[in-house]
Amino acid sequence: MGRRKLNTLLDFLPPSNRTAQRRQQEMLRARANVVQTERFNYLKELIDTHISTNSSLPSNEQDSTHSLKTDHHVNYNDLSSNLNVPVGDDQEWIDIEDKNSEDANVETKIKDVINDYLSTSTTNKASDRFFRSRSNYHRLYFSKSKDLHFFTTFEIAVLLVFLRQRHRLSHSCLNSICRLLHLLRVKTAPINSNSIKNVILQRTTQFFFSKKEIICPSCHEVSENSHHCPSPSCKSQYKYERMPTTNLTFQIEPQICSILARHPNLLTSSTDLNRVSDIVDSSSYRHIAEQESSPFITLLMNSDGVLLKKISYSIWITCFAINELPASVRFDPENIIVAMVSHSSAKAKLKRKEMQILLNKLVDQLIILEREGVTITENNIHDNSVESISELKEKSYKVFLYGGVCDKPATAMLTNMVECTGYYGCNLCTTEGIDIASGQGHVRSYVFLPDEQSTERTNQTHDFAVKNLRKMTLKTTNHNSGTDHFLGHKGPCALRRLKYFDVCQGFLVDSLHSLYAGCFKRLVSIELADKQIQKKITEVFDTIHYPSSSYRIPRSLSYLKVYKGNEYRMALLFGYR
Repeated sequence: MGRRKLNTLLDFLPPSNRTAQRRQQEMLRARANVVQTERFNYLKELIDTHISTNSSLPSNEQDSTHSLKTDHHVNYNDLSSNLNVPVGDDQEWIDIEDKNSEDANVETKIKDVINDYLSTSTTNKASDRFFRSRSNYHRLYFSKSKDLHFFTTFEIAVLLVFLRQRHRLSHSCLNSICRLLHLLRVKTAPINSNSIKNVILQRTTQFFFSKKEIICPSCHEVSENSHHCPSPSCKSQYKYERMPTTNLTFQIEPQICSILARHPNLLTSSTDLNRVSDIVDSSSYRHIAEQESSPFITLLMNSDGVLLKKISYSIWITCFAINELPASVRFDPENIIVAMVSHSSAKAKLKRKEMQILLNKLVDQLIILEREGVTITENNIHDNSVESISELKEKSYKVFLYGGVCDKPATAMLTNMVECTGYYGCNLCTTEGIDIASGQGHVRSYVFLPDEQSTERTNQTHDFAVKNLRKMTLKTTNHNSGTDHFLGHKGPCALRRLKYFDVCQGFLVDSLHSLYAGCFKRLVSIELADKQIQKKITEVFDTIHYPSSSYRIPRSLSYLKVYKGNEYRMALLFGYR
């Protein structure tokens, strides 16, 4: 409570009580001054004791120790002025000083804070023994080679946050601690409490967030304006014609470093060429290992969209997984790299051209990771010495995109090709396909014909189609992209810029749409065309017991026409005998 508020409150008291309150206030002020003087004298005595201790050290150790008398002259007047706090301006400060006046040993309190931090951190036993040793403690904080600058600004800020939570300190108390650290010549200490917050949030911001990008639905120009397009020649220069696509591209490198720091033991290829137990044993992975002499890791990409009907939003998420992690932890949520999140209205879903613009932003990061890689710092602690606890080992890994796991619509979006129901819609070969009557319309079927000459899609077939696209005029390109010259490509794929990624064979087969909701669905519909057969098979299916981990149990076969892909999968895996 401030002096003005206290005096205002005292004016409403009787004269006798008012005099007693003022007398008590003077006594508290005098007592606080005594406590302040005792603490200052104790701090001065502690520094003088340390100076005398350093002067009695052997010559070889004394040379490697800071001399507080010469190098770091302590200005006691500055220290005393920094400890002067107006008592009458803050009654709460008087109460805190009165409560803490019984603490006789300041160094013991500091040691408790350090031990409390060590107990809550992930520091190993070796570093714990190091800090508990008094000699190592003084060597760490007062030697020339390893002084307080051993800690970075970020580390000191984190320790101060732990200290604030442990003792429920105020912001003004943190400001005083920061000033005290600077008086003690700790150049890496934060300036004040706001600096502590900014230092910690700066890393958090760099890790999680990125620059928000908005794509104009008319001219596809990227900007930060959420109301209108900045281009003067665009139709949406005053207001967007429809809800634009908003995208957030996250930083990949810090996420990889965080995951590798938690899981340093990575999988390697087996020496037995005939054994394939994981991705690292595949022929394409061994091809990368033959080309690269330095250590590397590979990523597996997944990209898919979801429609939120209740809020009329569509969200598209692109993420990665590290193939070298053990299979038991590879796909854990904390080990998934979130690379890009886009959202737009439900009616205006993410367009193919917009996806390529956003994908180019992501590919720019991947190219840097291919060229420069990521660097992981490993701390090797073998004993309690300062040299071993500061021994840091750096290891670099190049990062390459190995493949993609997406459904058919997402694969067509990423590869910039026609949908799977169009001409040349297969992303694995150049089969044109034929039209087959289905109900009141037609569907595209890719039936293998012995006389048909189809080739496997590669990066070379992609480059050939893109070269022909660039030769054609814009009018011809928009007329039909399913001709023999274009082979189903609508434009270049941004992933083609990567070193080892195959834009066609790099995507795995979509088993959900191709096998379960494709071939199996067609065969079941043919077999169950007869009502008698359907009735008998339905009775058998009703007796099947599915695992308790099944999140979608198939409904009765009478609802076969509205089956989902996962229901077909469960019916095939557990209903087939």
